[in-house]
Amino acid sequence: MKFGRLPSYAGVDFRLPALGLDAAESDAAPTKLALFAGCPVWAEDSWLGDFLPDNTARSQRLAEYAKRLPAVELNSTFYAVPSPATFRRWRDQVPVGFRFCPKVPSAISRGLERGRTLRSQHHHFWDAVGLLEDRLGTAFLQLPPSFSPREIATLEGFVRDVPRGRRLAVEFRHPGWFDGGSLAPRAASVLRAAGVATVVTDCAGRRDVCHATLTSDSVVIRFAGIGNPAVDGPRLAGWVRRLGAWRAAGLTTAFVFTHFPLERGGPQAARQLMAAANAQLGLSLPLWEAPRPRGQLSLL
Repeated sequence: MKFGRLPSYAGVDFRLPALGLDAAESDAAPTKLALFAGCPVWAEDSWLGDFLPDNTARSQRLAEYAKRLPAVELNSTFYAVPSPATFRRWRDQVPVGFRFCPKVPSAISRGLERGRTLRSQHHHFWDAVGLLEDRLGTAFLQLPPSFSPREIATLEGFVRDVPRGRRLAVEFRHPGWFDGGSLAPRAASVLRAAGVATVVTDCAGRRDVCHATLTSDSVVIRFAGIGNPAVDGPRLAGWVRRLGAWRAAGLTTAFVFTHFPLERGGPQAARQLMAAANAQLGLSLPLWEAPRPRGQLSLL
C-alpha cells in the first residue's frame, strides 16, 4: 500500500484515536468476535521457504496460504473482474471458513466520482464475487481521494443498492470526511442506514483515516506496517485492545489486513495479531508454526 507512506517515520504519532463514550464506557457483555487476519496477496515470492513451503508452484500458493491465514484482501478485482471460472477455482482452493474480501472495481469508484452509480457494473460485480459462495467476506469500496462530502448523495445511492445479504465496507480518503478522529456524522449515518461497515486505514502519513467510527457490527482494518518491529509491534497490540473495546460495543466480525512495504513482514504480523487476540480476547484462532525472526517483538 503506497497510500500514506512517508520517507521518514520520525515524529509520527501512531496512537489510535479515542473511542466515543458509547464504546469506551460500554459495560455490555462481550459479543462473540470472528477475527479474520490476512495479507493483500497470497503469491509473494519472498515468502517461499518461510511462510510458504520452498518451491511451492504459483498455482498452489493460494491453497498453501489458506492453510495458514483465514482471509485475503482481494485487490485484483480493483483492476478487472475475473472470469467465473477463476472465482470458482479460488473458492475450491480454500477451506470452509476462509474469506475473500474483494475490492470494488476502480471503474465503479471512478464513476461515483463523476456522479454516476453505474448500476449494471455494480450488479455484475456482486454477481461475479457471489461465485465465491460462503468464502465471500466483506467487499470494500475505496473512494478516490478527490471524492468529497459534496458527493454524499451519490454515495448514498450506491450503498442503498448493495444486494441483500452482501456485506460492504467503505474506505474514505478525502480529508473532509473526518472530524477529530471520527467519521463525519452524516457519512456515518448514511452507512448505518444501509448496514454498511467502515474501513479503517492505519498508515503513517494520513492519521485522519485511522478513525474510530463503527457503522455496523463489522469492520475492515488495513494496517500499513513500516517494517520496524519496535514500532509495528506496539501498534498491533493497540489494535488488539481496540478490537476488545469494539467487541464490548457490539462488534462481531473484524477483518485485519497487514500491508508492508515489501509484503515480507505481512504474514508474521498477522500471526502475531492472532496470537495476541487468542491470549487477550479469549479467541481460539489456529496458528501455524513459524520461526520467530530476529528482532521480532512479541505482542503477548
